[in-house]
Amino acid sequence: MSEERHFQNWIVAYTEYTRDTEPPPHYHVWTGIYVVASALQRKVWLQFGRRRLFPNLYIVLVSSPGRCRKGAAISLGVDLLKKVPGITVTSDSTTREQLIRAMANARNDLSYEEDGGGLMMEQHCSVSVVSKELGSFLGVKNTHLITFLTDIYDCDDEWEYSTKHSGTDKIQGACLNFIGAITPDWLARNLPMDAIGGGYSSRVLFVVGRQKHKRVTIPPDSPALRQMARVLSEDLEKIATLTGPISWDPEAYAYYDEWYQGIDDENPSIDDPRFQGYLERKPAMVLKSAMIMSAAKRDSLVIMPEDVSQSLVLIEQLEPYMTDAFGGLGEYDKAVVIEKVMKQLITRREMSFEELLKANWRDIDIEGLKTIMETLRIMGTVTVIERDGVPVYTSKEVGR
Repeated sequence: MSEERHFQNWIVAYTEYTRDTEPPPHYHVWTGIYVVASALQRKVWLQFGRRRLFPNLYIVLVSSPGRCRKGAAISLGVDLLKKVPGITVTSDSTTREQLIRAMANARNDLSYEEDGGGLMMEQHCSVSVVSKELGSFLGVKNTHLITFLTDIYDCDDEWEYSTKHSGTDKIQGACLNFIGAITPDWLARNLPMDAIGGGYSSRVLFVVGRQKHKRVTIPPDSPALRQMARVLSEDLEKIATLTGPISWDPEAYAYYDEWYQGIDDENPSIDDPRFQGYLERKPAMVLKSAMIMSAAKRDSLVIMPEDVSQSLVLIEQLEPYMTDAFGGLGEYDKAVVIEKVMKQLITRREMSFEELLKANWRDIDIEGLKTIMETLRIMGTVTVIERDGVPVYTSKEVGR
């Protein structure tokens, strides 16, 4: 690690900085990862066969309205990011056309040394999108914007967009980082079906929250925290100066290779056909995150074994909960109600059929609710116990 940095690990320091706040700790971890990725822009990459893999990510924080303080988690990290010179950050009001224009106008020069010692010059258009109200950003079934986000994710060397009246916008060296916040109900009702599975959603890491980390009456503030914010920003500026290809430590490559070769296609980590696209992209996401982990700790641009292992752990900790992000999406018209019922049971622990019907009568009738509850019981997701002579349902889910 460079002696000029204040912290040995920027992401760990950031989670310490956000410790006494209400959002769940894993919200802060992934916000911190987004911030480091945004600082790196398109200036650091891993050679991946004949193409380059860049450390950009799409991260979406998911929870019911007001439950986990999604927007507060995002704001803490973005406030630090905005203090770093040379980084273009867009806001919630961005339309597809405005985003394309912002990327085309965010052109910067990049110089780095090739392995042979020669000086290389490139241009890149790197933008970081922040949407604390993802529903407002995406709109209702906004297929044009979703298609653009899907296309631009892979950081093409050149991307063009033409209109009849405005001419052609050219994005040279595209790189888009994205963080947003949304509720499961919005995703279930508004995300177009063609965005599920192999499209937009396969490029997103859904970070699901169940409850606040703690209740904080007044957000903390102190000279010590303000000083920590300053030095976090200073370290982030140093991270933003990193340029050039990132290399493998031999042990790190062996570690990743062993994991990759051991992936069992017959027993995927998420047993849901809608996540097949995500599972195909998971290895690339692990590599992207490993690059970010490396940059958060050192200037050497070398992926070490712990960077790969930490990346794997963090991503795989998300997977048991990912289906909750948009579990209601699909052909089955009662799926949204199932998601709602499960959240009610997780929150209240126990509910009678009468209580469930009163809570959901606007969405489903008695027979439909009976079918749902019997389905959940057979699946082993809920159990039925007797309380004062009345059958009640209880969830087997562990709150997060």
